[in-house]
Amino acid sequence: MVRAASSSLPDVLAGLQMLGLLCMTLFFVGCTTAGNPAPLSEHVPVGIVGGHSAPQGKWPWQVSLRIYSYYWTSWVHVCGGSLIHPQWVLTAAHCVHQRDADPASFRIHAGDVYLYGGKELLRVSQVIVHQDYVHAGLGSDVALLRLEKPLDCSANIKPVMLTSGSLELTSKYPCWVTGWGMYHMYASLPPPYRLQQVRVKVVDNALCEQLY
Repeated sequence: MVRAASSSLPDVLAGLQMLGLLCMTLFFVGCTTAGNPAPLSEHVPVGIVGGHSAPQGKWPWQVSLRIYSYYWTSWVHVCGGSLIHPQWVLTAAHCVHQRDADPASFRIHAGDVYLYGGKELLRVSQVIVHQDYVHAGLGSDVALLRLEKPLDCSANIKPVMLTSGSLELTSKYPCWVTGWGMYHMYASLPPPYRLQQVRVKVVDNALCEQLY
């Protein structure tokens, strides 16, 4: 279980290796003001292939990571993330490293299944990229973002429960993937950009290493 907001960084980091296996695919899924949403970057594959609309509050740890676009003059979605603590977000290192992990370069949108639902954007005070992350590969593709202020938990905003590090995931475990990515091959999620969900099978480590 995620600890209270007073938890130290070591407490937050505990269990992240296992959580990374569960949430790896979340990074391929995902504020601006209400009204006309800023278009998604054409270089960012957002959406969930084969998914369907998620109910509000079913995935309260799902957040959207934003960067500022001078072209669209607004904060646009680049990656998804998982709230693992009221003040910490887990995302992929490749989503933040190109901006030198500068906290001022990012915002977080939480608590809404609609990508541009008009919720207040949250400021980031610290970015931690895994020390072993290598851009050319897929290993250690993990980063933590600390929010300026802890979030107040509600029905729509809750940290994900961390599993025990001793849990061995096998193909018998069902897994859900969520996000705002492509819902068909080469077909981006259309307005109103509602969060998608799909159930998938867990791939065992041997096959995963063979494929990736």
